[in-house]
Amino acid sequence: SRFKSLRYFGEALPQYLEQDTFFSQFPIIHDLAKFERRLLATFDAADSSTATLENLQSIPHSQWPNLKITFHPSVQLFSCLSNAVEAWQALKVEQAPPEANYNHQQHWLIWRGFSRLTEFTSISQARFRLIDGFILGNTFAEQCEAMLEFFPEEDVALEILGAVQAWLDMGIIRSFIF
Repeated sequence: SRFKSLRYFGEALPQYLEQDTFFSQFPIIHDLAKFERRLLATFDAADSSTATLENLQSIPHSQWPNLKITFHPSVQLFSCLSNAVEAWQALKVEQAPPEANYNHQQHWLIWRGFSRLTEFTSISQARFRLIDGFILGNTFAEQCEAMLEFFPEEDVALEILGAVQAWLDMGIIRSFIF
């Protein structure tokens, strides 16, 4: 390791497990390692203030197309093709994990909640793409366009506003930039 701290010793482990000839036969193993690293990054993230509903309501209507959202530093996204998170949850409570399943892609949102504990929840592909787009710096107008892949045009803005409201309730939005 290039680090003196054990905290960072396993940073390259997910990549190693994915590329190693033997371990790459079992993708759930490197998915588990990636998930664990995301949990650690979430826990170690810097503190930050978060936005409120009042902040959102104060944005002039004319600025909405250019609106950008920044997230709390603890926010992490995780995707995998296995049931690694379910296996992690079983192992965490010392139960036998379910048999590895590679049938569908799963998306997860990970953050440090108001209680300062690391939390995570499964999210849809649409929500994953939405939050990822905002993280990448896309505007509200660009995200509306992207969500047309998932929702009818008349529902897009309402879907995005529902997501933003949920994120405000979770305390993961840092700021609105317009």
